[in-house]
Amino acid sequence: MINFIRTHKIPLEQPIPVRPVVHYTMGGIEVDFNSETRIKGLFAVGECASSGLHGANRLGSNSLAELVVLGRVAGEYAAQRAVEAQSVNQSAVDAQAKDVVARLEALHKQEGNESWSEIRDEMGTVMEEGCGIYRDQASMQKAVDKIAE
Repeated sequence: MINFIRTHKIPLEQPIPVRPVVHYTMGGIEVDFNSETRIKGLFAVGECASSGLHGANRLGSNSLAELVVLGRVAGEYAAQRAVEAQSVNQSAVDAQAKDVVARLEALHKQEGNESWSEIRDEMGTVMEEGCGIYRDQASMQKAVDKIAE
């Protein structure tokens, strides 16, 4: 970096602040040891799953190994469940689908002119400034107050 700065004659009058920040989240769909979600018969693996296999952190290269191993586990368990499954309760499936459609339609029909992406970006800034690595009671309270708005 310093070579780039010198080559391009970029003036440095103050140090560049460098600090640790959250660069990704380890969220995802919660699954059990068979990669099954809380919805029986629905499985999640790879980047969308939160298996807990790596605790609170995971090196990027580990995701491929996790996908291969847990993908196989999920596939084998799903195949076993399919063989053992009784007939499908179609009315229960239809009721769930109807509920999902109703919730999506309600979201689509919401009134207002606020942008979800702007709110998300603002929340990210608020959380970084108020609840990041460098924080104190005042900054955290300011974040709580802003979120309460």
